[in-house]
Amino acid sequence: PYAEAVQIIAHLTRDWSEEGAILREEFGWIKQQLWRYHDEMNQTTESVLSPILVPGAGIGRLAFDLAFAQDKECTNDCVASYPFDVEAMDNSIVMAAAAYHLFHYSNDSMASNQGQTKIYPFVSDSLSNEVDTQRRWDSAQIPEQSVMDELRDVHEWQPHQRPKLS
Repeated sequence: PYAEAVQIIAHLTRDWSEEGAILREEFGWIKQQLWRYHDEMNQTTESVLSPILVPGAGIGRLAFDLAFAQDKECTNDCVASYPFDVEAMDNSIVMAAAAYHLFHYSNDSMASNQGQTKIYPFVSDSLSNEVDTQRRWDSAQIPEQSVMDELRDVHEWQPHQRPKLS
């Protein structure tokens, strides 16, 4: 069902731009439950990583946020630890391809600082949701700067130190 470019652009804007941050606040309860589960499992097992499968991951933002979730007790002077081993999956090949491109294009362009892309998510709106004509030309940067900063931080780390996301 998510094979149209308009759908991909809408999901990219919602999941990967600053404009969609308020919508992503809904992920909070999921993260809280997974942290609670991880803390409980750490008390009973010796496993360091908690495996997480994110079905219907779409363009992968929830999976990314979980993979990059750091130990709450880690401050600036400790080595970051990422407790989740995350696997994202979606049955839409178009969504999976968009997520793959986003992750790999952003990673490959860290050195040149060219990882962000400007999109115009409302330019193809067929006037059905248009309240103000000027909003049609609003742009969004993907991925948002905080994501670029996180990717830049881990880019130089050894593979065993990086968050686990597949």
